[in-house]
Amino acid sequence: MNDEQKKAFLENTARNMKGVEEFIKIRHIGKLLQSRSRLWQGCG
Repeated sequence: MNDEQKKAFLENTARNMKGVEEFIKIRHIGKLLQSRSRLWQGCG
């Protein structure tokens, strides 16, 4: 791999990591909302 390819590879990797982090956050928030709505239903 030459320097340009390395740079592109690292940028892609960084972008993928960021995407994964966002995905995990969104899933986590979704789970929180689900469990919270279940609690509300239990109280109602």
